[in-house]
Amino acid sequence: MVGSRKRVLVAELSDVMAFGVLRRLYEHNQSFDVLLSRTRDVTQQLLESERLSVVAVRATLAKPADLAEVRASAQHSLETRFVAVADLATSQTPNSLYAAGADVVVRSSADSKVLAEVIKTAVEMRSDLNGSLEQLGVAELVQMLCMARRSAMIRVVGEVDGGAIWIGQGEVQHAVYQSDAGEPAMAELLKKSRGKFSVFGNSTAPVQSITKAWQHVLLDAARMEDEATGIHPRQAPDKSGEHPVHKSKAGGHAAAAQQYRALTEAGFQSLRSGDLNKAREYWDAARALGDPLEPSADEEDEEELTSPHLDAVAKPVGAAG
Repeated sequence: MVGSRKRVLVAELSDVMAFGVLRRLYEHNQSFDVLLSRTRDVTQQLLESERLSVVAVRATLAKPADLAEVRASAQHSLETRFVAVADLATSQTPNSLYAAGADVVVRSSADSKVLAEVIKTAVEMRSDLNGSLEQLGVAELVQMLCMARRSAMIRVVGEVDGGAIWIGQGEVQHAVYQSDAGEPAMAELLKKSRGKFSVFGNSTAPVQSITKAWQHVLLDAARMEDEATGIHPRQAPDKSGEHPVHKSKAGGHAAAAQQYRALTEAGFQSLRSGDLNKAREYWDAARALGDPLEPSADEEDEEELTSPHLDAVAKPVGAAG
């Protein structure tokens, strides 16, 4: 890729759609190099030889494995965003396409302007973290992101299959695995112990299928696993006592919240630099503080704590169709 230009592959779409996207991407700027492919063979060659920012490819809901194969063929699949253009009836859900590797799903009935805007947004879906599940498990990764009140998508690529988890402002919002969505999908992804993961810090959940607090989501998934393996089910944490941080005065609460944010951010910086042991030290220290980011009664009218969140320019197709 030359300079800061982004290389986009538009694959196996109709000529009208492909050339419409090509024209619109060049209409207002010269930021993109656009490659066109009409056949799967040519698509395969370009995926294997080119470093691509975005691949917009026709996908079929009945054959999600085809999309998974396309993603696996990409030379730098963790750095490439995949936009699936699919024929979807109103009642159909694209969970299997998201699980197979789509970062965004767009209906084939959309016009070239919509697809071009989606591609522009997908280009900005940066990968904040990449790693191995052998070093950092899915449950630990989810816990870290939720503790820090982040908004992100976690893509899990296992040895055979994978899926995705969306977190919004520190709460698990959606998960997909094969054709499943919600808590059943979350439970399957938490079992993955081999493979890779990527975290995208500005990805929006296509739909909300999970409404429980993240602690209960993880606990319920662990309980399901215990029941499946015959282990005594785990008990919910004791909520009878309030953490000392929440009993303190406003000043003490604010100081604890500031320390908590500093520790979680230091953990992320250590994780990015590859020092996993140091990252765990910071996260353990933050965990020991409890969760002071919720404003105390004295602060509710004074401060609103939120996490950065970037909405998509064009709303992706969600599980609700």
